[in-house]
Amino acid sequence: MRSPVPPLPESGDRRPEAWFLGPKAENAEAFEDFVLAALRDHAEFRRRYHTDDPIHVTDAIRAHADFQAELAHVRAHLQWLLDFLKRSVPFFSLRHQGHMTWETTMPALVGYFAGMLHNPNNTAFEGSPATSVLERWVGDDLCEMLGYSFATDTRDAPHVNPWGHLTSGGSVANLEALWVLRDVKFQAAAVRAALLAHDELAPARAVTVTVSASGVRPLLDLDPWSLLNLPLDVVLALPGRIEREFGISAEQVTARAETHSVRQIGFAAACTRYLGASHAPLFITSGAAQHSLDKAMSILGLGADALHHLETDVHGRLSLDRLRETLERCIEQKRPVFGVVLNMGSTELSAIDPIVATHALREKMRARGLDFGIHADAAWGGYFASMLRDDYSMRRDGQREVEGSSAPTRDPQAPLIVPLSAHASREIGALHLADTVTADPHKSGYIPYAAGALCYRNEALRFFTCFTGRYAFHGDVVRNIGIFGVEGSKPGATAAAVYLSHAVIRPSRSGYGTIIGETMFSCKKFYARLLCLAELDDVFRIVPVPPLPVSLPGATEAERIEYVRRHVLGHDNSQMLRDPEACRLLTTLGPDLNILSYAVNFRRDDGTWNTNPDAANRLNLALYERLSLDLAGERPAPPLILSSTDLETEKYGAPFVNEYCARLLGTGARADRITVLRSVVMDPWVTETDQGSFLDVVMGELRRAILAELKATAGAR
Repeated sequence: MRSPVPPLPESGDRRPEAWFLGPKAENAEAFEDFVLAALRDHAEFRRRYHTDDPIHVTDAIRAHADFQAELAHVRAHLQWLLDFLKRSVPFFSLRHQGHMTWETTMPALVGYFAGMLHNPNNTAFEGSPATSVLERWVGDDLCEMLGYSFATDTRDAPHVNPWGHLTSGGSVANLEALWVLRDVKFQAAAVRAALLAHDELAPARAVTVTVSASGVRPLLDLDPWSLLNLPLDVVLALPGRIEREFGISAEQVTARAETHSVRQIGFAAACTRYLGASHAPLFITSGAAQHSLDKAMSILGLGADALHHLETDVHGRLSLDRLRETLERCIEQKRPVFGVVLNMGSTELSAIDPIVATHALREKMRARGLDFGIHADAAWGGYFASMLRDDYSMRRDGQREVEGSSAPTRDPQAPLIVPLSAHASREIGALHLADTVTADPHKSGYIPYAAGALCYRNEALRFFTCFTGRYAFHGDVVRNIGIFGVEGSKPGATAAAVYLSHAVIRPSRSGYGTIIGETMFSCKKFYARLLCLAELDDVFRIVPVPPLPVSLPGATEAERIEYVRRHVLGHDNSQMLRDPEACRLLTTLGPDLNILSYAVNFRRDDGTWNTNPDAANRLNLALYERLSLDLAGERPAPPLILSSTDLETEKYGAPFVNEYCARLLGTGARADRITVLRSVVMDPWVTETDQGSFLDVVMGELRRAILAELKATAGAR
């Protein structure tokens, strides 16, 4: 494959190539050295542990026929496994553009391997004294990446510190966040009940709280609606305030309140006891929300009706108008709201919901007596915050420096290949406004599975997930990070993997920001190439789901596409980076992040464009089947790997689906469902190989697949 498009000689930063094994295992020798170093160091650790202890596997045992036969048995089964694993998805390939995973970093792989040799269980500090510490450091690092701040001086007033930990994935992190927001909703009522029920707490019955709608009032005077709508930080501060103001320990207050809490009496009893005449509380989210939220509703015993899905705007983002209307209705009905869950990089479109406006809307609703939590599902989008972060060093138990994790030496002012759009920059830069944030290292952090994460704006929230067992946990709960969250046992090797990757590739502009910035550049060029792919044939057209910005020069869409061609496709990468107009243009094109969905339409035999959504859906489903792995292994691997999804009116709402239908099929077209192809562009090098842009190959394979499918079904459409 040859192309006239040169690589980027002026980028000057070749560090990212040292962070991955490489699509052709170019760094296999270095990776082998790293793995051998980890294995040899672990072996030496074993040898030096009580050197006088006996050696069991002696030379005589190793020479025994049984021993040798069993090693041969292991080799044979290993070879079978290695061969079988070649049926796996080639995520490492430049031809893979389909799923939300790509290569994992070499530091992460080596860190996981090194940690795995010790097999620590991060459920308890006793079983993971090293990796539990690493998980604390990583949790703090993720909090800082997301924009949460840590206390520097708490002498004058208590500071709300953040806290984060690792989970098995985003689904578990989302479940935990919703669990906490459910339970904290009833906590003020539980404290009030404890004050009334237990005489040793009697002095604290005079405690007051700040109610957003009516100022400072005694806690015991509040009605059920007010109790359920106190700001989260006010509720969490109650035990500490009672200790300071009335001399009753926070532990005693918490223990007594526990007997009146949701987790003690159950959700049904809490609704009966604390809601009064109010309707049962609900969660609010976008129709494009990830299905893990539906699972959480069932697990938490809330039921599907407690999750209220709202339609999106034409960009696939939560509709602010629908959110405002829903919150107004909740005030009228006296229906409490557990929280609003925002997509910060949806799985189908990588759309980013408006967290800034949602936070501002919460402030307005607070003044009218309605309060709720905000959870940001940034499982995909969390690491994009690294593009906005100045370089910083990892924290270690409150200290700023960790050996080997200092900020990179690269100029922090060096420009990224492409910045985020104004919308994405504003919203990703405001993740710290959320009370809880899911951010998965095993997605845009390029870490091996399973490595999800949940971060709390207020560390006190974690105690709502704490259930301890005396046989497993001893000493300081701060060390026992595993007592918090949904999981019990979890691999400490994951913490080692995330730690080493973060130590080498900082979650800031010079580290992950560099990788992700290059993927954004690749995604923008992918989008531009899709717009122009069909012109060679004029028998099909590709319509990306993200619309062309109407702000581009040109009175028609054709003129705007021509403008994109001149400034994006008319330049190689180095020319684009020297063209301020091209760089500005790139920030406005394509999806919010780097998941790009699109569909193909075709000309009918009479030369007119197809207007039948069912026919378009059949074509795009057939294209997906051509360009996806055959799990049965009955046909050759495809030359390009994509994924697919359905955009449904039931989920997104009619405005979104109808607008896209009109662009794909023609004015006035309507459908309940549109099948689209989906490309996840996680490869930072697809536009700059040593032989030019690999997008030439990607687009060529996509075009050939479309033409072949149109030819194969010519008489059946």
